Amino acid sequence: MDYGISDISRENERRKQFKSESLTLRLDSLLLEKLHQEANQKDITVNALVSQAIKYHVGWHATASKIGFISVRRSLITKLMEKCTEEDILSISRYMGKMSNKDVLMLLGGEYNIKSVLEVFETWLKVSGFPYRHEIKNHTTHMYIIQHDMGKKWSLYLSQILRSGNLEGRKIDFELDENTLSLKLEEDK
Repeated sequence: MDYGISDISRENERRKQFKSESLTLRLDSLLLEKLHQEANQKDITVNALVSQAIKYHVGWHATASKIGFISVRRSLITKLMEKCTEEDILSISRYMGKMSNKDVLMLLGGEYNIKSVLEVFETWLKVSGFPYRHEIKNHTTHMYIIQHDMGKKWSLYLSQILRSGNLEGRKIDFELDENTLSLKLEEDK
């Protein structure tokens, strides 16, 4: 997974705030071999790969399944979306956004503010495997480009989930394409 400039800056800031500690693990040799292979493919150390896996487990997987997230294939969701009208998509996404966004963000992000919304959103993008780009302009304008390859109705669904989640009343500008969603969000009101 490629990381944007904002990801690197945030990670460097986080490292300055928290002390790291050593941990010794005994792993099955086949598992360790697979970790080495994946680390080589990603051009990172095994330590970085294991840290990333633990971070995603603690920050997402350990809680996400408890609050209703399940793993399904993209092709299933895409097929289901094809059967829905745009009105159906709007209705479902508004319902989902208003019904659960705040609760989900409180459980996954620990608080409900713009910073936690963006952190949970990015974590979801990463664990879902969506290629994306996040840029921050003038320290307050967040711009995302998300390549999901799931059709325009998925772009519509994602945009409405974010729009109906309130995000502290902030205006979000969206550009919906067949397989890409772009959004621009001002952090300050």
